[in-house]
Amino acid sequence: MDSFGISAGGMRVASLRVDAVASKVARLPEGDALAGDLVEARSAARSFDANARVLRGSDEMVRFLLDVTA
Repeated sequence: MDSFGISAGGMRVASLRVDAVASKVARLPEGDALAGDLVEARSAARSFDANARVLRGSDEMVRFLLDVTA
């Protein structure tokens, strides 16, 4: 399993979600639409963070394995 590629792909998708929401908010939606967009932005930001944590964890695991085998 390529955790680096999967995490990077997840971060790309989350970034695209944030960009899409930013575009919607820039057009000044009102009421419920704005609230939904803000929830989507927060969800995308958390998704990005989760994928970044997996990427960091994978990096640490590879470093550990390299240290053990050296």
